[in-house]
Amino acid sequence: MEERQSTEDMARSKAKYFDIKQVIQMAKDYGVSENPLFVQTLKNYETVQKAIEMTNAILDSEDMTISKEYVKGRENLYMHPAIKELPKQIDAANKTVDKLLDIIEKLGKKNTTGDELLDYIRK
Repeated sequence: MEERQSTEDMARSKAKYFDIKQVIQMAKDYGVSENPLFVQTLKNYETVQKAIEMTNAILDSEDMTISKEYVKGRENLYMHPAIKELPKQIDAANKTVDKLLDIIEKLGKKNTTGDELLDYIRK
């Protein structure tokens, strides 16, 4: 059976790929998956992820620059506004994941043996 990362290890590791399913499984393991604070924060994360996906889709389908005409019909090129928004959305997603891990760490308790009674007795 594979051993799961602790919340600190997961938060500090520089994984190349992040899967929210790991956080959800960790929340189940720590008994906070039904906690209203965790549930709401997870919903917030999903909303931010949708915004990131929409922004990426816009950037994939459109040019990276846009043009605006001002006085005398002169055209000026500007960076697409979505490019500025993407880092903000990614930062919001990262902060939300950090919050999820904080909730798990501070409000949850790891069930180490799978037997709650035995875990309680060992405390």
